[in-house]
Amino acid sequence: MTEYTPGPWRAGFDNDPIQIGSADRFVSMTLPCESSGATGEDEANARLIAEAPALFELAEAFVSYLQDDSKSPRRRDACLREALEIISQIQEERKP
Repeated sequence: MTEYTPGPWRAGFDNDPIQIGSADRFVSMTLPCESSGATGEDEANARLIAEAPALFELAEAFVSYLQDDSKSPRRRDACLREALEIISQIQEERKP
């Protein structure tokens, strides 16, 4: 698999189009559906895209945990805490 730009990524709403990237690399952009500029949905989509590296790493951690025969409760709890933190961040950013 080709390497992706490491996170954290951020969505920047200062310009039109919305730009997504890390501190030192442009990753993607979202073009607003509305001719009058970005909507709340456009911004929410950009924030979700910006969480892609964290979500990918979390998915890898869960798969690794599930494949581990010892099923360490401490490791499971760490994965769960991370998942809840990412979900909370995404939900918080969705609030008006």
